[in-house]
Amino acid sequence: MTITETVKKKIDELELDKRFTEIAGQTERVFKTAVEKAGELAHDRRADIDGLLDKAEGVLNQRTEGKYADKVTKVKGTVKTGVDKLADKRPVA
Repeated sequence: MTITETVKKKIDELELDKRFTEIAGQTERVFKTAVEKAGELAHDRRADIDGLLDKAEGVLNQRTEGKYADKVTKVKGTVKTGVDKLADKRPVA
């Protein structure tokens, strides 16, 4: 019996394909739950997030004397868009 046949036989004996499928399903469910919870937090704490982004923008502009204000504003907008997309992932009751 070749090594490939031996490995295949052992995989079949241990039902590894079935176990991997179960693990993949569990992982998918856990990930979905995590994204939903993060979405809930993003939605519930939106005002806090906006405040922190505004504060960070102010500090960055102050420390760079406004040299990168347009880039900082663009990044802030991108982050806000990301937070909105994450908030949309929350479960709707």
